[in-house]
Amino acid sequence: MYEVTKNGKTVLEADACGIGFVVSRKGVPDRSIVEDAIKFAGCFDHRGAPGHGAGMQLDIPWPLLLERFPAHAKLIAQRDVALATFFLPYEGTLRRRCVEAVEDLALLAGSPVLQWANVPMELSVLPQDSKARRLAPVVRQALLRRPEGLSEEGWFVSRYLLRLALDGAVGRLAGDEFSVVSLSNRTVVYKGLVELSRIADLYPDLRNADFASRYALFHSRYSTNTSTAWRRAQPFWALAHNGEINTIKGNVAWFEAIGRDLLAKLIATYPTLAPLAREVASRASGARVG
Repeated sequence: MYEVTKNGKTVLEADACGIGFVVSRKGVPDRSIVEDAIKFAGCFDHRGAPGHGAGMQLDIPWPLLLERFPAHAKLIAQRDVALATFFLPYEGTLRRRCVEAVEDLALLAGSPVLQWANVPMELSVLPQDSKARRLAPVVRQALLRRPEGLSEEGWFVSRYLLRLALDGAVGRLAGDEFSVVSLSNRTVVYKGLVELSRIADLYPDLRNADFASRYALFHSRYSTNTSTAWRRAQPFWALAHNGEINTIKGNVAWFEAIGRDLLAKLIATYPTLAPLAREVASRASGARVG
């Protein structure tokens, strides 16, 4: 909210409609933050329809990870892992090819996949004959080990390069059926072609009493000029925006123009990431938007 003057009167204006944020002032994970986000999400249905997409970004729920990946409890307790969430093709052969490609690139990044797990979903929430249900992906999480010998910043860079490599290599393999929903050692995203008020019905994880977070960022997407797809639901890994970014093609072109110089600097700073950076550079043209 902010003040503007219209016709000599001061009034309150609001922007960023369709986006909400709840945060703990204490800065510690709290179950009430997730519950409040779910409650407030019920106020956003006017922003879209099931096919327009919605989602939430939150802290990684570490207690849930211990339940889902018990064989790696020590690494989880030490926070020496990252959590990746993927939309994968429903068709089995293509899905296996995507999984193999993810594992190969993660290994190249020095972050081998320790274990895969299915993300529980209740697809009955989606209308029976809807596009959302017909195109619903398989949602899986991968636990990735922290690379050896990298600083915190270096680990962030390696994850960023891995995302780019995955989007280029696996995205070309499976198109809209594949997406890196989130890949982080701090945050996780739950999203889909569903009303925001039903996001916790679609993903039982969000209803788990052990799921606590310091914050929740949620978004309801009203689709206008962009075709809908599961991967285009928001939040993205580092962005939730209201409407279209009209300069997106120019932004992509600008990034591609300077990308090779940036990658060269990264290789000089983090020599162990050179193979991954070269993989990104080899697929830099024709990046997907969304």
